[in-house]
Amino acid sequence: MPVEFNPAFVLIPIGFCLLLLVFTRLESDFRLLSSSVPVTIDKPEAPPPAIWFSLAPSDDKIRIVSRNGDVFFIDPNDVSAESPFPVYLKKEMNRVLTDTVLSARLEKSSGFVVLSVDQHLTYQHVRPVLYALANAGVARYGFETRSSAP
Repeated sequence: MPVEFNPAFVLIPIGFCLLLLVFTRLESDFRLLSSSVPVTIDKPEAPPPAIWFSLAPSDDKIRIVSRNGDVFFIDPNDVSAESPFPVYLKKEMNRVLTDTVLSARLEKSSGFVVLSVDQHLTYQHVRPVLYALANAGVARYGFETRSSAP
């Protein structure tokens, strides 16, 4: 009886493994959603923050992407507290504070917000986001950089 070999039987499991790898990479690294190119500084990597946002230019507005992939557009000249981003930020702060209270453990990064700001933005562009952080009650925030070490 002749043995017939069909390469599709080998390629199907390999295709499923590749699909699984792509899916886990997209789901585990929230920085892939970011369109910002932060400043490169040679420092050690910090632990992941509770709240993370990416800020990048988009036409005449600032594009803000959250860790969950939610996208907001904010006008650099508008500091209104009723736009969608400050409302979302207040909900996120309430969620983080509720999680902190329910776990009965205060960690260093629990109320800390990290902004991955594109290196092409100026302080004038970031100012409305800082105002939104202040209105949401965020007292501690920092800026993310990219490591130059491989």
